[in-house]
This record gives sequence, structure tokens and C-alpha cells, in this order.
Amino acid sequence: MRRGALLLAAALAVAACGERAAVPEMAGPAASAVQGSALATWLRGAEVQAETDAQRRELRRALADLATKPVGELRALRYAGPGGEPGQRDLVQVLRAHLLPGAGVPLDAERLLSDAAQPDARAALHDKMAEIDRGLTAASAPVR
Repeated sequence: MRRGALLLAAALAVAACGERAAVPEMAGPAASAVQGSALATWLRGAEVQAETDAQRRELRRALADLATKPVGELRALRYAGPGGEPGQRDLVQVLRAHLLPGAGVPLDAERLLSDAAQPDARAALHDKMAEIDRGLTAASAPVR
């Protein structure tokens, strides 16, 4: 009888994990106001991963471009590769190479570009640029 109770409990647990009623997703400005942009979420959880000041400067340039340039222009921009070779990477490649996202938040290129103009994304971009600037200052300071 005990085995039957265990099987029943297991069956109920599996059933509870099955299909659930779909919860309608919010869309448009209301969703952004409540949830925040994907770009802002991604940036706020991301850790800067750059070995040199040149890499930090290139990352900062990419973030500044994202904050100020139109989508069509962003798609055409090229950035230096890891060794400093000009024109080796696009914007998303630079971000993926030098920003390690927190909590496994994926970076979707199209969403990144469409979110860039949202106020919370702009604020997150400026915060990340300020963080990089502080890192440049600390890394460039003479050792005493």
C-alpha cells in the first residue's frame, strides 16, 4: 500500500508540472515600465571583462555608440578585435566579449538595438560607461 501512495504522490507532482493556463504577456510601453527593458536588465547584471585599457576603451565606445547612434548606423559599425586589430567585430560581439551577464540573461541582438532608446536602457548604458571610466582611471593610475 505504501508503494501505491508514493506512486500517487509522484503522479500528482508530475501533473502539477504539466500544462498551465497561459498568462498573457504585457506588450508595449506598459510592459517596459513594469518589467524594464531587456537591455537595462542585461547591463545591470553584467560584469566588465577586459584585460587592457584598450579593450575597456573599445567597450566604452561601443556602449556610447549604442546610447547615441540610430539602429541603421549601429548595424554597420565595426570595432577592434581582442588584440586591437581595427574593424574585426560588430557591436554585439564586443558586448558579448567584454560583458559577462549575471544570472544567465541572454543577449538578443535585435532586442538590444530596439531597447537602446528606452529611458531605463539609457540610464543603464550611462551607469556602465561610468563604471568603465572608473576602471580606466584606476588602471591608468601610477603604481605607488
